[in-house]
Amino acid sequence: MASKAGASQEREVVPVSFSPGKTCAILYRAYDEEESELIRKFVKYLRDYKLTVLALGYYDTPKMPEGVNPKLEFDYFTKKDLNLLMQPGGKTVANFIEEPYDILIDTSMEPFFPFKYIVSHSNAKFRVGRQELEYSNLFDMMIKVEEGKDLKYLLRHIDHYLNIINKETI
Repeated sequence: MASKAGASQEREVVPVSFSPGKTCAILYRAYDEEESELIRKFVKYLRDYKLTVLALGYYDTPKMPEGVNPKLEFDYFTKKDLNLLMQPGGKTVANFIEEPYDILIDTSMEPFFPFKYIVSHSNAKFRVGRQELEYSNLFDMMIKVEEGKDLKYLLRHIDHYLNIINKETI
């Protein structure tokens, strides 16, 4: 289970706001076109803040759909990259986990173990995601998303709270 895997990892939590020069990683479901479009807009928005952003999308297929290629801010993994325990592997995921991003955002709107695995093993300084009691030990900041609310709601609230964090007052 991801929560147990992440529990033993010693790390210093560093509250981080959206500010120029910071790095931000985003996990999202690339196979959902509406979600992908929201993430593309969110990445552009963060880049306008002068953040360096990498979004890692998951395709629920054995291989990448035709015409989908990794770009500067976007990379992908597929069902083929998951082992029998649903743990993601491969060079793309390993590189994503190893990178010490300032902020890691898990945009999953329902429990998705491969993302939780990545979050639990990530070297990110500050981990943000939707409130899930089962995985509360994985995140440094969780956003409560009420029934019927969508990804746009989650992203809006992540943006709001990360913009008001002031490290000196924490």
